[in-house]
This record gives sequence, C-alpha cells and structure tokens, in this order.
Amino acid sequence: MKKLVLFGAMLALFVSVTSCGGDATEEKEATTVEFSGNSEAFQLGGFDIVVSVGKYVDNYSDDEIKGFIAQGKKIVKVEIDVLNNSEQDLNLPPAAFTLDKVSTDKKENIGVNNLIALKLDSYEIYDGDVGSTHATGVLYYELDADAKVSDYQLNVRNTMNGDAHVGSLSLKEASRKDAAENTEMKLANASVAIEDMLFDGTGTLTVDKVTDNFQGGEFEATAYEKMVRVDYTITCEKGKVYCSTSDLMMVTDLLKNPIFSLDDELESGSLEAGNSVSGFAIFTVPTGDANYTLVYSDDYELPLK
Repeated sequence: MKKLVLFGAMLALFVSVTSCGGDATEEKEATTVEFSGNSEAFQLGGFDIVVSVGKYVDNYSDDEIKGFIAQGKKIVKVEIDVLNNSEQDLNLPPAAFTLDKVSTDKKENIGVNNLIALKLDSYEIYDGDVGSTHATGVLYYELDADAKVSDYQLNVRNTMNGDAHVGSLSLKEASRKDAAENTEMKLANASVAIEDMLFDGTGTLTVDKVTDNFQGGEFEATAYEKMVRVDYTITCEKGKVYCSTSDLMMVTDLLKNPIFSLDDELESGSLEAGNSVSGFAIFTVPTGDANYTLVYSDDYELPLK
C-alpha cells in the first residue's frame, strides 16, 4: 500500500523550556481525567479519520521533568488515538494537534493557537503513523499554572493546507456514551430485500439481534474501540442467492467508509430457493459510537437503530 505523507515538512512545534528563577511556587498534585467515547470524525485532506481523547493529566510532572517547567507554568499530558477509516496510509505530525482555549462565544472554529507543545527526548510522544488501524500516543502542552484544562479543546489542523482548522474535540465530559456491556439493541428495521443478479435470485436479509458493546469470544477490543455483534438470517425465495461473510459490512456515525467484520460465522455457499442460513458478524467500532447501518453486497443498507 502506498504511503501518503500528509505534511511536507515537519513544523518546528516542539521547544524546550527551562525553569525560571524566583520564589518557589507550591506544586499542585497531578490529576487524571479519563473519557469514554470522546471521539469525533474528521475529513483531513481527503482522509476520513476518527480522533479520540482517551485521557489527559493536569499538572503532569515527575522528577526528571520538574526542571523543564517554567515559573508560573504547568504541563498537560494529552493521550490521543487516531483511526484511519480510509484505504490509504497517512502520516500525521504532532503539529496537526493544538490545544487552544475556547472562545467566550463557544464557536467551534477557534484558531487561537496560543500554546506550545513540549518535547522531551526521553518521553513518549505521538508519532502519527497511521496505517489501516489505530495509532496512539501522547502530546505535552504548556499552560499557565492556574489555567483550567476544561476551558481548552484539542484542535485538529491540516498541516498541508496552511494549518487550516479541521475540527475540535472538547476536553469536557463527552456527549457520546457507551452502552452497557452486551446491550441488546431495539431494531428499527429488521429486514431488507436482496437480489443476486448472477444467480437470478431474490431473498431477504433479516437481522435477528444486535448486541452493542459485545463482550465474549476470543477477541478483545482496545481502549478506543468496542465490538458490535450482528446475528442475521438470509432467506432465498427465488432462484439462488450466494452467501458470503465478505458481503457484510458496516458504517456508523463515526465510520463513514464501510468496514468488514473482525470475526464472523456463516455457512457460505449457494442458497437454494426455500432455504435459509443464519450467521453472525462482529464489528469493531470506535468507543461511544452508535447508530449502526449494515451494508450487504455494497448495494443494500439496513439501519440497525
């Protein structure tokens, strides 16, 4: 797969700051704020991506970093995850993410860009290398010591297009919430008519059950994703319908391009008229995602909620 580099030259965003002289200030205790489902979908230069904030650490420090924190300042450590929902790889520099104060009129397109990221060679930092799955890392930002992190938001910028603002993620409590483990969803529309032109067949795809935040089996979701299990039945009513797990895909609120299942079970093959076959498919979607649509053979869509 050809790798596309999203930025031309890495911006010199990272600087080292040294502590200033003067009276010692009281050291504030570090606090960690974790989110569930704090994710948003963005289109970045033709790429569909999902950016998530997993947690941030306010007043981040340790014995090695103390000497780098300037007088009256503090370091905020932000953990992010990027999911590439496109067909090609991309590379995101740390410069694509800025931590900016929200304006008083609460507009989404902020562009204040008044913070600097702190790079310490001995610390993990987001490298932005996103292939067909996730890339996770951390960034460090310098704020005034008395700043409230919840007044800021993570802005996503297109570094190939003049740092154009693409979208924002709030650092307040997320609006998206996860369903409880193994939550059975109420189906809005349980079946759709299907056609197999190759075998001159017609039939029906019926969704029997959808389990949100599915837990079970041999696969385990990461911190930034969950599993959705779809149990279904395909019935042939005329001619023949060829059944294959590769015909089943899913799109969601956050995933705009169809994804294939992580795990599935179906007795594939040609289905004769009057017969039916049942199976299941398990999809991995971003944490906090909802409103799933099952896509069959690229042509038929079945909203699941």
